[in-house]
Amino acid sequence: MLRDFLGFFRSDSKEAKNDRDQTEAASSKVPEITDDQPRNPYTEIKILSGHSDRIHLATIIDESRILTAAQDNTVAVWDSVNGNLLFKLYGHTKPINCVCVIHYDVSLDEEIKAEDLGNETSRILLTASFDKSIRLWSLCYGNCLKVITEHNYAVKCFIKLRGEETEAHYCCAGDHLSIWDENMKLLHTYKRNNPNFIQSLISIKDKKIVTATDQYYLDVYCIEKSSESVEIQYSRKLPTHRESITCLINISDAMFASASLDGTIMVWTTYHLLPTRQFNSHENYRDSEKKKFLYSVKHLFALEQRYIFAAIANGFFVYDTISDKCLVKQPNAHSEEVNHLALIGDGSVLATCSLDGTTRLWGHRTPVSSSDISALKSAVTPLERIIGKRVKSLRDKPTSLELIGECAGHTDSVQLIVSCGKEGFITCGLNDLVILWKNGALQMENENKILEDILKETDFFQLSLNET
Repeated sequence: MLRDFLGFFRSDSKEAKNDRDQTEAASSKVPEITDDQPRNPYTEIKILSGHSDRIHLATIIDESRILTAAQDNTVAVWDSVNGNLLFKLYGHTKPINCVCVIHYDVSLDEEIKAEDLGNETSRILLTASFDKSIRLWSLCYGNCLKVITEHNYAVKCFIKLRGEETEAHYCCAGDHLSIWDENMKLLHTYKRNNPNFIQSLISIKDKKIVTATDQYYLDVYCIEKSSESVEIQYSRKLPTHRESITCLINISDAMFASASLDGTIMVWTTYHLLPTRQFNSHENYRDSEKKKFLYSVKHLFALEQRYIFAAIANGFFVYDTISDKCLVKQPNAHSEEVNHLALIGDGSVLATCSLDGTTRLWGHRTPVSSSDISALKSAVTPLERIIGKRVKSLRDKPTSLELIGECAGHTDSVQLIVSCGKEGFITCGLNDLVILWKNGALQMENENKILEDILKETDFFQLSLNET
């Protein structure tokens, strides 16, 4: 069992204490907004209409463009400043599972003409789908540049490899695994004899790839280079979780993490490929009457190559992989399960979205003071900007964040949050609804600047000054 294997670094008494703490937290109330949300700057919204089915993927392309993909087999590219639809990508016949902006040397590909790229001369957009195709698109015009089918299997994940110590630059996975060079030339495909579809993969150091299916375990593959070829070879299976794995992320060159339906978050070393930390592990993690998992992890992301933000059941937690501590504990952030979380704005606000149809904003009313910084002679870290405290003060007892705003515009579950930088952020609902939440004060400032420029161009601005 997992508990027996990991007993050397997590005692039963500590695990029991975690269960007691979680039970006590479960009885607390969900925070409510009681004022006019003075710290919530997102006062303007724009509905982005462009899809006809559920949106399951959203990402940022650059500082002015965002992308969404839906079950209608299309990708939409939006202007993140005004929310305008720039173009849609048609061609896939099944849902698009992953997108990636890659650098591409057109001079090495006779099929693609430089003029088709517009002013995006070295970057192109890649999409991969269940329809067994990978498509390359112009980021300038949205036209399809190339269709790749030689891998011949449904693709769920696509990543850029770390290190680039071989000719391999990218890896995609689904039914099987393939590696590609920097110009998307297929180098090798590893044919898996496993009916379980690969749901996620990461690249770690020493030319290794870690994959997760809907099973309890992780698989490790190695990229081997010979004098004549580059190949993927199966390496090993890692010690198992108690339930199906839901999340797999990189933390740093030295660590990665996986999480499962039972709530357990395991931190692994990339050197020994062994677990060194375990968070949120509970003896009793199922509700047999309601047939649900009580502490399921829906989403993870890492910050500062050290901290793990985790969406667990109806709340969120922040763990320190170095000190082995829980730093932030918010078990009842929403009335229903949290689906996704992201840092928005300048990175000082954490946004969470839930099955309850809301997106909530979390932060701290009192930021770290300048006197604290001067006394310690050190800069405030990204995590400290969010919690408003020095991390060293949280070693004994975790803190909580204050609810500083709520964005309610969806009528159903909110699935995804993507930051658009200082302009705002987008949320995607269970249906085909995308909402762009705008910083109202910044929006007004931008509009006033545009109006001022127009007046200057027509000399009206100078005329007004003379009259006064």
